[in-house]
Amino acid sequence: LLIDNIFIFFLGKKFFYVVSQKGRVQLIHRNFSYVREKSINNKIYWRCTQYTTQIRCHGRVHTLEGRVVHTSNHNHKPFGQGRRQSINIISLE
Repeated sequence: LLIDNIFIFFLGKKFFYVVSQKGRVQLIHRNFSYVREKSINNKIYWRCTQYTTQIRCHGRVHTLEGRVVHTSNHNHKPFGQGRRQSINIISLE
């Protein structure tokens, strides 16, 4: 993954968390970024950060006990394929 000329190696991890410019925790999975939408019991529902833009992407990820248990398709390109964004890694999962 290349973000602002910094390579981020997954180190065998399927996803990791970052802090956005607005201070929100985001999940990065397969070069797409997500914000936490809701949590029910131990399952966390994440929606694509591009949902609130003109793109209106409906991409979703569900995590349960530190594992990705559901993903859905996006209607835009992932990081490193024409999109740029600054992020700060806070935790590898």
